[in-house]
Amino acid sequence: MSEYPALQNHNVSVGKIDGVMGPKTIAGIRTFQQKNALTADGIVGPKTWAALQGVSSTTTIQPSTTTGGFGDDPGFGFGY
Repeated sequence: MSEYPALQNHNVSVGKIDGVMGPKTIAGIRTFQQKNALTADGIVGPKTWAALQGVSSTTTIQPSTTTGGFGDDPGFGFGY
């Protein structure tokens, strides 16, 4: 899951990396969202992902071709 290193790069603690999107990961995502004036819902949608990657939220991000999307764009999947 690429959210873990991205969150850690922003000094957000998510606990041990275990490949599971558990409560610590969701809490870390919410913390990151709050710090970046995003909707703190714990869901990594396109705006949160863009902020994690350090790009403008207006930059076009290509959706994943895998299934399992979530957040505010069901096509933006991470292949869970």
